[in-house]
Amino acid sequence: MAHFDEIETLQIADPSARSNALRTGEIDCMNNVEVKTIDRMKKLPGINIKATTGNKQITLPMRTDTAPFDNNHVRLAVKHIIDRQQWLDKVVYGYGEIGNDSPIGPANIYRATNEEIPQREYDTDKAKYHLKQAGLDSLSIQFHAADTGFGGAVDAGQLMRESAKPAGIDIEVIREPDDGYWSNVWMNKAFSACYWSGRPTENWMFSQVYAADASWNDTYWKHDRFNELLTRPCRA
Repeated sequence: MAHFDEIETLQIADPSARSNALRTGEIDCMNNVEVKTIDRMKKLPGINIKATTGNKQITLPMRTDTAPFDNNHVRLAVKHIIDRQQWLDKVVYGYGEIGNDSPIGPANIYRATNEEIPQREYDTDKAKYHLKQAGLDSLSIQFHAADTGFGGAVDAGQLMRESAKPAGIDIEVIREPDDGYWSNVWMNKAFSACYWSGRPTENWMFSQVYAADASWNDTYWKHDRFNELLTRPCRA
């Protein structure tokens, strides 16, 4: 555990500049260390790496109001062509766990277990099945990504592109500029890279991101039953 007598918070958006500032002593502490540089950082004198389990999560919002993602079978097909274990190993270098499309992280109390909600596996046969249910034999889509979306997002997109081919899904990975990503790409493009820091309570996470009228509902998802349950009063 680190202790400080005084804290001055600075924003250094570029990860390389942030790491250089730590190495040269311009700053004393940083968060969001690039996972691909952690092993090198560990070897530097005077630098200690502390890993904590939190609720930060990688997400791939598909706009449910925009074709072809307005079809749930298309969305399910895309979910089944992602090799999640491969992403865990190669994109975040093992610093995380498979989240199974749930926004409720390990730091939340009421998180469903893997037994309650089994992990969604990489399965091209299931992807083909869902494409067929959507009336499709193949699919061509674009994935918009930048490291601002999440670290390694473009590399993750390339892995997804390769793992999608056996299911008849062609994914064009478009590298977007980091500058302006949150205003020009996120919530604007039909399929993009994103991350959330998570929220300390389940209701906060659902209400801010997944409620029908939430300003940050980046998938534009609206489900009557979900919204009814979300706003239903609780009794002790």
